[in-house]
Amino acid sequence: MALALLAVSFSIAVPILFRPFYYVQIGALDLPEQTGWSQETIREAYDEVLDFCVLGRPFGTGQLLWSESGKSHFEDVRVLFTADFWVLGISAGTALILVLLCRTGRLAFHRFRGRGPGFWAGALAAALVTAVAGLAALDFDRAFTLFHAIFFPGKDNWLFDWRTDQIILVMPEAFFRNCARRRVPFPPADQHPSGAQAIKWPGLLSHPRPACTIPALTHRMERKELSF
Repeated sequence: MALALLAVSFSIAVPILFRPFYYVQIGALDLPEQTGWSQETIREAYDEVLDFCVLGRPFGTGQLLWSESGKSHFEDVRVLFTADFWVLGISAGTALILVLLCRTGRLAFHRFRGRGPGFWAGALAAALVTAVAGLAALDFDRAFTLFHAIFFPGKDNWLFDWRTDQIILVMPEAFFRNCARRRVPFPPADQHPSGAQAIKWPGLLSHPRPACTIPALTHRMERKELSF
C-alpha cells in the first residue's frame, strides 16, 4: 500500500512542482496571442499562484486581477496540495523503511502470483493514472466537474469570473487535460499555434482562433464564469 500511495502521490506532485511543465505550454497553447499578455506576465502570474499554494507565500497573480473568492479557492487548493505532499513524504519514508528491512532480512514480502509488492504497487498506480487519463480524454468537462464536486463539496468558488480573476485566462482546458495525461503539447512544426484551432476553458467556454486580446474578449466571451 505504501508503494502504491508513493507512486500516485508522486505522479500528482510532478506537474505541481515541475513548473517548466506549465512554462512550455505557454507558447505551445499560444497563450500570449490568446490573451494579449506577454510570456513574462503569464509566468509571473502562475509563479505567484504556485508560490502561494506550495510555499505559503502571500497570494497574488502578478499583474492580473484577482478577487477574494478566487483567492479562497486557491486556499482550498493549497490544502489539497499539502495533503498530497504529506502522503508523498510519509509513503516515501515508509517505503524506504520496508525496503531496508527487506534488504537486511528482517522482513519478507509475500509474492502474490510470483510478483513482488513493487510490481503490484506499480500496476495499481498505472491503472489509476490510466483511468484518470481515460476519463479526461472521453469527457473532460464531466470529469473536471466531478473532481471539483468530490474535493470541493458544497463550494462554487472554483467558478471564476474572468473579469475579476484573470488567472483563469492563462489556464485553459488543454493545460488541465495535459496535467491529467502527464503530456506536454507541442504544435506541429509546419503549423503556427494560432491556426484554426479552439482554446477552451473547462466546461464553460470556447472561442475560435485566431486569438483576440483582452479588450476584444469583452465582446466575444459568451459566458461569465470559468472554472479552475
